[in-house]
Amino acid sequence: IVAMLAPNLDNPAMAAIAASTENALRDAGYVMILCDTHDRAELQDEYLDAMRAQTARGYVLVSAVPSPGLQAAMNRNEPLVFVNRRNPLGAGAFVGIDNTRAGADAAAHFLAEGITDLAVIYPRMPSSTIAERIEGFIEACAQQGLARSAIREATGDGATHLEIGYAAMLKLVSEGGWPGGLLCPSDLMAYAAYRLATEQGLSIPRDCRIIGIDDNLFNAWIAPWLTSVSIPYREFGPVVVEQLLASWSGAPAGARILPHRLVAR
Repeated sequence: IVAMLAPNLDNPAMAAIAASTENALRDAGYVMILCDTHDRAELQDEYLDAMRAQTARGYVLVSAVPSPGLQAAMNRNEPLVFVNRRNPLGAGAFVGIDNTRAGADAAAHFLAEGITDLAVIYPRMPSSTIAERIEGFIEACAQQGLARSAIREATGDGATHLEIGYAAMLKLVSEGGWPGGLLCPSDLMAYAAYRLATEQGLSIPRDCRIIGIDDNLFNAWIAPWLTSVSIPYREFGPVVVEQLLASWSGAPAGARILPHRLVAR
């Protein structure tokens, strides 16, 4: 048995990671148990304890949060592989992308299109993954001569990235109108921005170019207006299994960075 702990499985990105990992583990002869932590430390610890009682051989933690139970698992040297978000308590085996570079690639695309009226939205308390994407975006703009103060920022609260994105966009628009280009650190936040635009009578991408990060499979069907940084979630599973096998053999934990690409629409 291998346990996967992941938050918010209604997010297509999380679901894609889970499906890819389950397929790869099944092919390798393992059974995966999936637990939704809802990004809550106490649930993460509850599932870690429950899966330990089930003698899970390893743990795959997708977007883990700091918690006493995680620290205890690390102290016991249990096999842990962190996915999408690095270990919030320090080193460990990791599978993901270069999030800073992903943000920088989004900035390069806007600037190549001549769009300099830029803005970003993100959660009021961003994860390390989102913080890296935003910082990469802003730093890349600065390197091209666009001052940090020229990039508008707005944050929002909510239970999902849809709610967070909508709240952040309401704040951004109320404080200064729509930007020419908008970075959303997840596709779900981009969907929320699009909804507000349609409610206010704007046309996307004519009135505002939006870039998301994820490139969910839904985009080709329902979001032909959305340029997005594509993350190869369907390729995560085999790499996660490789990291688990290395952990079981006693090999030093390391990071496996998979390539991303920007899909222009």
